[in-house]
Amino acid sequence: MRWNQICKDGSIIHTEVVTTLLPDSSGKVIEILGVSRDITERKLAQKEIARLNEELENVLPNEPSVGNH
Repeated sequence: MRWNQICKDGSIIHTEVVTTLLPDSSGKVIEILGVSRDITERKLAQKEIARLNEELENVLPNEPSVGNH
């Protein structure tokens, strides 16, 4: 699960959370293991890649094609 946590200062932390149910030998769930991590850098990098891809798509149609002469 992913969501954005808003901090007191208004900044946003992109968070990924994974939970795992841990059963005993009879199969009854006795514990829940939760792990969360800050994925802000990854989300910012993905956004930048998308922006650059869009920019590249806008430039390429205007470039002369390179083919066999």
